[in-house]
Amino acid sequence: MFRFIYFSFIFLLFAIVCNSQKKTNFNNSVEKIIVKKNDCMTGDCPTYTIIIHKNGKIELNARRNIPKNMSGNYTSTLGYLDWEVITHMDFTTLKKTYGDIRYVDFPSTDLEIYFSKGKTKKVHDHDNNGNPELIKLYEHIDLLFIKLRWKKVKG
Repeated sequence: MFRFIYFSFIFLLFAIVCNSQKKTNFNNSVEKIIVKKNDCMTGDCPTYTIIIHKNGKIELNARRNIPKNMSGNYTSTLGYLDWEVITHMDFTTLKKTYGDIRYVDFPSTDLEIYFSKGKTKKVHDHDNNGNPELIKLYEHIDLLFIKLRWKKVKG
């Protein structure tokens, strides 16, 4: 009986490790993420487009209400750990839309995820509360405005 329980536990542990490895391998195929924060009716919502590349390059078009009064185009470099945090979720499980579009005064976010084999996934989150993983993603990106050294792009 003990051997049966022991081998069952080992099998379960192996299945969990293989499943988490599968998720990690999939997330490593993310090549680029575009996050577009859209305006809201009150006009005080952060409004920007940020493009995050797997190689660490970040491009930012800051339009309104960004920390440090940033406005215009900027670049920066993302660290490896930040990339891992940002791509931690399994983007394939996300729905195409979140939120209730009847509330037009809420801010929204559009995500575009580009995968290594040419596939893309688009998500529209109408009130920026799509699911807990998306909320963590938004919070981490908000931290990047303060954490990273941004260089203004001339032109």
